[in-house]
Amino acid sequence: MDEISDEQLISMAKEAAKKAIAIGRKYDTLLEVYFDGQGYAQKDEIAQVRKYHKNPNMWDYFLRTRIAVDRLEDLLDEKEGNLDKVQMLFADMEEREEAWKELEREGVFELVGSLQYNIEINAVGVNKGTGLVNLGKILGIRREDGSHPGASDGCGYCR
Repeated sequence: MDEISDEQLISMAKEAAKKAIAIGRKYDTLLEVYFDGQGYAQKDEIAQVRKYHKNPNMWDYFLRTRIAVDRLEDLLDEKEGNLDKVQMLFADMEEREEAWKELEREGVFELVGSLQYNIEINAVGVNKGTGLVNLGKILGIRREDGSHPGASDGCGYCR
């Protein structure tokens, strides 16, 4: 099997990530950025994980797996590599809803809420559907021959 090159990956533009972070700073959030699968969060926000992660089982995992930085914006300026996504964890669900709407209005993000209290912000076109289609191409599996566990009736991959 061929390895995927960096050119084949869809990375989030750093300027788009900065815009998402600026929007997130308007709300009571714990912000994270991911480079090449590794999560980074600000030291002062990591200390507040219990306020934002509603699942106590996630607290220790979060503390063990995130790299603490002084400022996410500085990390974006300095770090090389593939910027995967920005994530926001919310203490208040009304604020989450407001932030979601504000991010949608920007028109440059693909938004996912895998938890009731988060927003994952990806580059446009980055979602499970496109991921499955691209994985199928790499593995030589046609759309109509694939299995789609967890897919809803509206899944673009299923059409």
